[in-house]
Amino acid sequence: MVATSSGRFVHLTTAGVSLLLDLSDGRLPIVLHWGRELPGLDLAAATAIRDADIPLIGPNAVDHPIRISVLPEHHTGYTGRPGISGSREGRAWSPAFATTSVELAGTDVGEWAESGAAELVVAARDDEAELELDLRIELLPSGLVRLRAGLTNTAAAPYSVDQIVLALPVPAQASELLDFAGRWGREKTPQRAPFAVGSHLREGRKGRTGADAATLIHAGTPGFGFEHGEVYRNVDASLSRIPVAILYVVANIALGIHLFHGVWSLFQSIGWNNPRFNQWRRGLATAVAAIVVVGNVSFPVMVLAGVVEFDPDAGTHIAAEHQEVSE
Repeated sequence: MVATSSGRFVHLTTAGVSLLLDLSDGRLPIVLHWGRELPGLDLAAATAIRDADIPLIGPNAVDHPIRISVLPEHHTGYTGRPGISGSREGRAWSPAFATTSVELAGTDVGEWAESGAAELVVAARDDEAELELDLRIELLPSGLVRLRAGLTNTAAAPYSVDQIVLALPVPAQASELLDFAGRWGREKTPQRAPFAVGSHLREGRKGRTGADAATLIHAGTPGFGFEHGEVYRNVDASLSRIPVAILYVVANIALGIHLFHGVWSLFQSIGWNNPRFNQWRRGLATAVAAIVVVGNVSFPVMVLAGVVEFDPDAGTHIAAEHQEVSE
């Protein structure tokens, strides 16, 4: 049996998302849960989740459970890609950080801290390697998790940093990766690959973003999309946000200007550039642009006005109606 301490936990939750972090024993943060909201969570429940998450010690492994923090460290027994790749002339290549302070929204964290959207700031140090770490974990109001880290060399001798890699866990059912490739004229071509053992690495060495840029890497169940069977919900959830709706409207106005110019230039390109045709060319270009823009802009207008609203129980209602008809 593995002995466990009372623990030090931080729970961030907003927009139906919970992020539970374990900072026990002065270690760097370990993600215990990142996903659906965990209502009613307290110190006792967080401790139980931590204890249940401790892996068994298997054969051909170190005699202590390997737990991977958001900045993976080799001194824990983890043998994968380390969070920090670097050295000081061949030394200090495997730092072992211990936290010196933990603050949530500017307040020191004790055994238990809970908040909505906020930023957790963790300061850590390795006295032997003479390195200091500034680690920041932020839960945005949208439910998005954002991480960043900064490394400071406190020694007189220079420290060469090759790479700093932060890590977040994914569920076991996320067995497929989706990113983008492409070429000129066919950018953002989706490609899927199994989420297998090893690294899925996409690099850009052009000095700028190219047509074959990965853009984002998604992990999910095989054949996943935005939300299977809930595309309507995606539209409602996205356009209900004022900034998203404004951006959508502005983008469609720009699209309308582009369409007007395109339709107007179309006839000029095929040689129908005559003052006799200008009036109906202008009218046709205006009509095409207006139809597209007004149609697209009606989506956020109807969502914000409450005319269109997602019903989470729609499936239940349909099933009940189907049962009544069957009876």
